[in-house]
Amino acid sequence: MGESVEPARVGEHFGHYRLDKLLGRGGMGEVYEAYDEDKDRVVALKLLLKGLAEDSTYRKRFKRESHAAARLQEPHVIPIHDYGEIDGILFIDMRLVRGEHLGRLIAEHGILPPARAVNIIGQTASALDAAHADGLIHRDITPGNILVTRDDFAYLVDFGITKEAGAESITMTNTMIGTLAYMAPERFAEDAATPSVDIYSLTCVLHQCLTGSQPYPTSSVPVAVNHHLNSRIPRPSSIRPGVPVAFDPVIRRGMAKKPEERYRSAGELAAAAHAALTAPVRLHSREPTLRAGPPIPRSLLGNPPTAPWPSLRQPDQATAPPTQPDIVDPSGGERPPSFLPPGGPPPMGPPPGGPPPIVPPPRGKAQPVGARGKRSRYLAATLLVLAVLGGFWFFTTRSGDDEGQGGGATTTRTASKTASATVPTTAPTTRPPTTTPVAQMPGPATPVTVLFGRLPQGYSPANCSPGDFYEPAIAGLDCRAYPAPGGPTGARMYLYGNVPDVETSLREVVTDQAHSPLACPGGGQDPADWYRPNDPTKTAVGQYVCAQSEGHPRIIWTNEHEQTMGIADGPDMPALFTWWEQNR
Repeated sequence: MGESVEPARVGEHFGHYRLDKLLGRGGMGEVYEAYDEDKDRVVALKLLLKGLAEDSTYRKRFKRESHAAARLQEPHVIPIHDYGEIDGILFIDMRLVRGEHLGRLIAEHGILPPARAVNIIGQTASALDAAHADGLIHRDITPGNILVTRDDFAYLVDFGITKEAGAESITMTNTMIGTLAYMAPERFAEDAATPSVDIYSLTCVLHQCLTGSQPYPTSSVPVAVNHHLNSRIPRPSSIRPGVPVAFDPVIRRGMAKKPEERYRSAGELAAAAHAALTAPVRLHSREPTLRAGPPIPRSLLGNPPTAPWPSLRQPDQATAPPTQPDIVDPSGGERPPSFLPPGGPPPMGPPPGGPPPIVPPPRGKAQPVGARGKRSRYLAATLLVLAVLGGFWFFTTRSGDDEGQGGGATTTRTASKTASATVPTTAPTTRPPTTTPVAQMPGPATPVTVLFGRLPQGYSPANCSPGDFYEPAIAGLDCRAYPAPGGPTGARMYLYGNVPDVETSLREVVTDQAHSPLACPGGGQDPADWYRPNDPTKTAVGQYVCAQSEGHPRIIWTNEHEQTMGIADGPDMPALFTWWEQNR
């Protein structure tokens, strides 16, 4: 049960202030338009929650930092007239500024034009740099603490009132849930706050201005904590069409997990964002860039079977599909008709008694599977956070030697320039042998033949054929039942021309509501990173997510090194997951 909300004190007196109008209410207290009877002026008066004054440590820091903020002479910091304590309640007396907070602007408009977003962030950065130069750290940079006037003049408010990110602050769940969406990873540890925490938070705000959403949107405190500690940094250009790609590296650096990898100042972040506005626009050719991959089977020089199979599970594996030309024009020419609705891979209608059609599953909510030791120095603080909340959250760990999983303090998600893996002609007994001999194919390869060379172990032209696909994919293959026990009852593979398209397609799959979430063995529903075993760099190859539809388990995964995405059905999730770990 949350704390009951007390009625507004409009019409009452608070010391020598008359409270005339409630301007806003937040996790830390209320803001009133008030009349200062001593000074004969109208002010904005913030009254903090009564219990905060009972915390002697917080009360001392509040007075110290409010004094420092009152000294600031920066145009984008609202002047503080007075501060203190009356009748056991801490207060701040500020200049009354007419405007809307940035969070409300985003809620009303959905997104801000990049130029407007950069302008507001730049003004806020100016206020932050002035505060940092005076030894003041804000700790609570959120859209709600940036006030914007009608002429887009921005003010940063609420210096000195935020609590530390330890157990005491997390006891106020409603207070912290908004702040958590913008909180730097190191704030969950015992590390002293540095200016870098404000730079991280301001970058999160920039992301929200550009895309209309927080970097890690969730209403769950444990999930929010895990995202900031472990999840990949989002790319705004892949979330919201029209956002220049040049903003992606700006967000990536500003939200770096390690403080030393972020911008050195808020002004440097603002300058990078401004440069992203004026960066030359690179027009992407319809001709995809195909990375070097596994050798292409020589048999594909002819015409392989190409008719799409209508469902993942095929009742008659011995029936050969009809053939059709396997030419796909990646440069924008005629393609086979797409039967995909906007927003996901193609639906595949099953025969009677077959599995449900392939349609995108919804986004799961659990944290990525894991990585023993991943940012372990934050673990104690995180567990303390969750314990105070009264809930239980187990950060799933798996041995760094487990097949397909790896641990480490830091993981990276960089697509390799080439994928040099080859398709072996023999395999361990847990994998069926490749049925098609492989050799490097001379001359240029088509997207279809390239995708044939990047199938999971055990799939080949003998049991896969070109099928329909939906942009941004450039090729698709439909595969029948796996030729060994425990494998998929059917699968579908897609090839893409670049890594952002892979990420976009996976996001569309996991956010569609046609599937229900299903925990993968070992935990995890949200797209989690996967790694090659024994990779000392712990570089993520791609992501995976488990789901189900009408009781049928399904796994969806990407390989960013090879620019592919796969969707597979199985008899049960443990068997399907084991197959995927051994053959992906």
